Amino acid sequence: MRSILLSVQGVRVKELNGKYQLIDSFSSKGADLHEVLRRFLKLRQGMAYEVKDAQQAFEVKELRSSKRQIEGTLEGGQFGTQSDIRNLDRWSEIAYKKKVRDVDPSPFYFLFDLPEGRELGFLLLQSFGIEGVQTFLAQMLHEQFAKEFPDDRIRYHRIVPEDLRRQLATAPLSEITFLRHSIPRDLATVVGRKGSNQTKGTMRLTMKLDEDNAMASESVRTFFEKRRGSDSVLELEGVEFPYDSVKIKVKMNGKEHTMDLANPDRLRASFDITDEIERASTGHPTFASISRIAKEKLDSIKAVLYGGSHVPGKD
Repeated sequence: MRSILLSVQGVRVKELNGKYQLIDSFSSKGADLHEVLRRFLKLRQGMAYEVKDAQQAFEVKELRSSKRQIEGTLEGGQFGTQSDIRNLDRWSEIAYKKKVRDVDPSPFYFLFDLPEGRELGFLLLQSFGIEGVQTFLAQMLHEQFAKEFPDDRIRYHRIVPEDLRRQLATAPLSEITFLRHSIPRDLATVVGRKGSNQTKGTMRLTMKLDEDNAMASESVRTFFEKRRGSDSVLELEGVEFPYDSVKIKVKMNGKEHTMDLANPDRLRASFDITDEIERASTGHPTFASISRIAKEKLDSIKAVLYGGSHVPGKD
């Protein structure tokens, strides 16, 4: 099962070759980025936006606005190739012949949080593993924004403020999970069907730490960075466990969050919500569950940034 991640980015408005501006009052027009983005996204609702070079097409499928937040889904995917679509239960039959201009759409959740009186806003974006829509969304909004505000630009950047970095570095870690996205052939032979060479599946090795023995997440990340070579293999008393990724659970703002250590930057940028979301019959996250989780993660980030001045849902 592919991991479902929520990445967190900062959103600012900057004058060309100039300074950052207030989100709710920028340019000579005194424009409000919340209203501007809501209007731009509404224009793309139910209409395919095509990027020919990347052979991608998306539409704004769901769009909701409340107070200073805009959330919704971008739904779309790749086009440009023809193929035969088959059903696993009737593999010998061709279920559908995909044409060059056909798109098999997947939904990607997004959440803009654009507070009044501040230069910094936030964008949370869903991805499936490494598959996401960050570049696509930025390009779609940039085209309209540059036409209307030629002297300003929207800037996106990672959220790595010193206070957040320091809290993550010392946050108590309660669980480490090593994931391998395949089953060794000899084990598959024992537990699988007779004569089967099936190796698809997931193996996980989880170490849970009680509160007294909890360690800092930064120490764990540093340990893996130093030991990372051409192979990722955990050695435990003579037992080798090859792994593809490492996930940790840390406490931030009084709540546990799962983060991915496969890429060191993700410790500060992405939350793994695979085990937190509820899935619809389509296999994708339900909008209600991913919306709730995204706002919880955002509140944790803002609590660290703003300290006691942050009231959830108010700024």
